[in-house]
Amino acid sequence: PLFLFFLSFMEQVNERPEVVLPGQMLEKFGNSVGGVGTYTVGDVICSSACGTVVRRRHETNPNTISVVSHKPLAKIPQVHDIVWCRVTRITQWRAHVEIFSLENVQVSTSFSLAGMIRSTDIRSFEVDTARVADSFRPGDLVRAKVLAFGDIRSYYLSTAQNDLGVVVAFSSQRKPMVPISWEYMQCQLTMVCEKRKVANVDLRHLSSVFLGTLTTPPAR
Repeated sequence: PLFLFFLSFMEQVNERPEVVLPGQMLEKFGNSVGGVGTYTVGDVICSSACGTVVRRRHETNPNTISVVSHKPLAKIPQVHDIVWCRVTRITQWRAHVEIFSLENVQVSTSFSLAGMIRSTDIRSFEVDTARVADSFRPGDLVRAKVLAFGDIRSYYLSTAQNDLGVVVAFSSQRKPMVPISWEYMQCQLTMVCEKRKVANVDLRHLSSVFLGTLTTPPAR
């Protein structure tokens, strides 16, 4: 009886829907082709949405694997979308960020959406000489564009446009800094200038609620 119960339990587990996140590997390209909600990297089919995997078998054509999006549960950034993110840490070659919103649309908070801005994606000119430490600091709020899906729950982002980059930054005195050029921001208390990749963006079209979250200094 215990063995039969185990078999019954395993059958129920196998019948449960397979839920995946953006960037998650589904299977290698070969016996199946990617359908809606997927993209291919090399010979691997990956999910481009948060949703349920649907596998359709065909006798003559290759099998199709798709992902049905859970639209009521989350709004997931797609390639070319504009996102808002907070810098969590920086290294010599990249800035690591946490995505918290699409333009005026809050993303799902059930899991963290991570991203990274590589030094070669900071600006559109002299890309080989761009320095991460001169462009971003932890706590900065950044407007960026999605370049591609990375690993699971991760995105490659770009600030290589005039209207992309740091929008809100705070000095060591936890005071807002104001942009004085495309590469400098100034503390309103100490008047000390710091380097940033500044976004030339008009914030007037953003909602007051959204702006309220942007202008709150990060907790120490």
